[in-house]
Amino acid sequence: MKTFLTLSLAALIATTTTTVSANEAEDGHTHTNDHEHGHKCACDAITYDFDIDCANTQAMTDALARLQAGQCASNCNNFACEKDWLIVQTHHDHCPEDGIPVAIENGFHDYDGVCSSCDIVRQEIPGAPQCPTVNCTDGSGNLAFQRLLTKSCNSQCSETDCKDDWLTLRVAHDFCENGALSQSSEEGLHALEEPCANFQCNLPLDQIANTLECSPEDLKQAHDDHGDDHADHDASPNMAPGGSGNGDGFDMGSAGVTNLALGAVALFMNLLVAALF
Repeated sequence: MKTFLTLSLAALIATTTTTVSANEAEDGHTHTNDHEHGHKCACDAITYDFDIDCANTQAMTDALARLQAGQCASNCNNFACEKDWLIVQTHHDHCPEDGIPVAIENGFHDYDGVCSSCDIVRQEIPGAPQCPTVNCTDGSGNLAFQRLLTKSCNSQCSETDCKDDWLTLRVAHDFCENGALSQSSEEGLHALEEPCANFQCNLPLDQIANTLECSPEDLKQAHDDHGDDHADHDASPNMAPGGSGNGDGFDMGSAGVTNLALGAVALFMNLLVAALF
């Protein structure tokens, strides 16, 4: 009898530990910050209530100042940081280079690896040819940057020696996911913008026209996803309203489950002690 009860206790502890570990792993997963694009900036502008206006440079620099004051480079998982980052990122990626404040260009990369970004493309540049096709996964943007340095294109950006590599770097910077370029290529691009300013290009015009449109379906998806994110960020670790997603009652969260499970083990141990002795 004692052997049976002892084995039962061991089995219960093992089961409880597995359950608690699974819940803690799940909770850790839901709070990781994935920096992948997925929502159109046009929809996020509606969800977060800001205007996409390339003429309003004050709004850009004000948002950057709030990012800095809020220490968003170390933790971007709150509504204020998310909104201000989206203001900065949307205008940085969409507006003409010569209209973006220097502070935005210099401060942008402090946050692009921390905060979640949205999808938008550069405005049409009148008279510019279509951009070359760039492979975002083969390092071609970094190789182009190295060739630009080797050919001293930062001092004299000629059509013969520099144009093709400059456009490759420009496209990789503007249209590839974060991480396609090294940090040195990301930052070094800005030193090439002025000498290579004569060489510009456009994405296909249908992509440019579509970038500021937000369909009802896209808006709903953005709203739902951001709503889930904010619930995760704001919920109490022990009692999260509606966290189970089934619309009724409360989700106790991993800490609540852990406490309940350990309490059950303690109660069962007391019963075993009474039975054994």
